[in-house]
Amino acid sequence: KGMGSLRPWIFETSDEFHKSLSELIQVFNRIDNAELLIRHREIGEMSIKTYEDLIDMENQNILIKTDLDNPFLEDLEEADVVIANFSTTIEEAVTRGKYAILWGEGNRYSHENTPFIPQDLVFSAYSTEDLYNIVNLLIKEIQKQKPKVISQNFDLKDSQKEFINRITSREQ
Repeated sequence: KGMGSLRPWIFETSDEFHKSLSELIQVFNRIDNAELLIRHREIGEMSIKTYEDLIDMENQNILIKTDLDNPFLEDLEEADVVIANFSTTIEEAVTRGKYAILWGEGNRYSHENTPFIPQDLVFSAYSTEDLYNIVNLLIKEIQKQKPKVISQNFDLKDSQKEFINRITSREQ
């Protein structure tokens, strides 16, 4: 955030932001079973090229999007976890029942121990190893929560088959 914001002291500086994002990408370069979506904001301080140079080219689980690619709220709806230092995005995610990882340099402001945010959804990472471990912990937790699709063959009666054929063969 620029100096013109109401509370510039709580936000990461450009150097802190770059370091945090670089470390986040390095952590996800080591994780195979999760996707990292970086929402790039065109604010003039960093270009998408800055991120791309950090991403391991063999790793296909790191994506970069802007508002031109997808509206933010659509990406938030698809996300299982939000990772940020300070952002209303954290509050939006947690109110939707999504996990939030507090990650970034500075630690001048935190959503930890806030009475308005469910603390069972908020995790703080103070090192890249903390971040790596929390991401892996949440991957396991989310996999446990996801409903498993069971493939089963059901014997249908002839009348049911006829009904399904009639419905699916109708012209729209």
